[in-house]
Amino acid sequence: MQVVAEQPQLEPAFGAGPGGVTGAHPQGERRVLHFVARLEPHLFVMRVARQQLADGDAVEPVRPQLAVVVEQSQFELREWRRASVGDALLDQQLSTGMGHPGTNQQRTFRTGFPIHAVYSSRGNGRSDIIPSRAGSTMVTLADVHAAAARLDGVALRTPVRTSPVLDELAGRQLVFKCENLQKVGAFKFRGAWNAVASLPEGEAARGVCTHSSGNHAQALALAARMRGIAAHIVMPANVAPLKLRAVESYDAKITLCEPTLAARESALAKVQRETGAVLVHPYDDARVIAGQGTVALELLAQAEVDAIITPIGGGGLLSGTCIAVRGTAPTVALYGTEPTGADDAARSLAAGKFIPQTGPDTICDGLLTSLGELTWPILRDHLASIITVDDDTVRRAMRLLRDELGLLVEPSGAIGFAATLSPGFASDAQRVGVILTGGNVDAAEFFGE
Repeated sequence: MQVVAEQPQLEPAFGAGPGGVTGAHPQGERRVLHFVARLEPHLFVMRVARQQLADGDAVEPVRPQLAVVVEQSQFELREWRRASVGDALLDQQLSTGMGHPGTNQQRTFRTGFPIHAVYSSRGNGRSDIIPSRAGSTMVTLADVHAAAARLDGVALRTPVRTSPVLDELAGRQLVFKCENLQKVGAFKFRGAWNAVASLPEGEAARGVCTHSSGNHAQALALAARMRGIAAHIVMPANVAPLKLRAVESYDAKITLCEPTLAARESALAKVQRETGAVLVHPYDDARVIAGQGTVALELLAQAEVDAIITPIGGGGLLSGTCIAVRGTAPTVALYGTEPTGADDAARSLAAGKFIPQTGPDTICDGLLTSLGELTWPILRDHLASIITVDDDTVRRAMRLLRDELGLLVEPSGAIGFAATLSPGFASDAQRVGVILTGGNVDAAEFFGE
């Protein structure tokens, strides 16, 4: 996973330990965060595998690149410690088993949402950093504002719309944020451009790659073309023809695969090996999350709301929304929504633990993925609730948006409005912001007209 390389606003929360120093080397902070973010997703896969094994489910082999990530990250960590405390003191600490100042204590980087790490002394006197289950993300409100600056003049400042007719149906005032009118027809352009624009020249020259069912694929392909670099996109073979044609129009190199997460990840790994392209994950990427958070920043500037409803697929948009709203308007309630046929986030929130998506069945083709390692902790800690909606209600919402507002919105984009029509939305909020996330749907085919 690619990680934001520069976090100038980070403030280390290190305390002085035996033989240690207060504070840390600035470059060291970035290396530790880089280490945590790169290693944690692989540990996450292992944790999911252990849970599947405990439940008696089939377990896929753990990703072989884990060993490489661990080895390189341990080297980076040692170099950070050397820069922080000096060669002589580092050698002394390693020989005495003291490790890093404050060994065996939990560390927190003040980044808006904490990254928890446990430092433990091993039998060989070495100190290792182990990301814990509570690990979260590095994205801060400052990152969202930085993304907004990168997007200024590039992405569209999409309008908000209202309708007295739809207000009456929902029993409250609704403010629709029209990301279906964004470039590529979806909010995804924000995160993709922020990620691509953030790349140093050397990394950008390698091109970018991802897997996506459609909107992120289009967004990354366009962002790459705008920067003049290659884009390699892995897409499921059952992708909507409209979205496939759009990705092709942006000159991306497309690889089709079986419509399973395992097949997508396997095909993407092969593309990375063959091309050396930089991965821009559809949602579990700090740069992408920050970019998506700009939707909420704009909405809060355009209208006064006391709640926001956002669809949940992998959770990138809703995570960015949480960060933007909690840092800007903390009293605004945050709700997620997803189809009843792909309700892993609702089940995870109810259980208090991550539950992967299995066998999704819904017309909302952009909401079929599991939550990410970066996104799940944010949603777990900051959502009021998650409303599940059946496909018939989504179809009704799509038709109402077209008839009353003249907006063409795809199923995954209309589900937020559908949630306001559902009895499951038990909220006393009277002014609700609804993010219409995308409009990439063939109207003639979908409505049969």
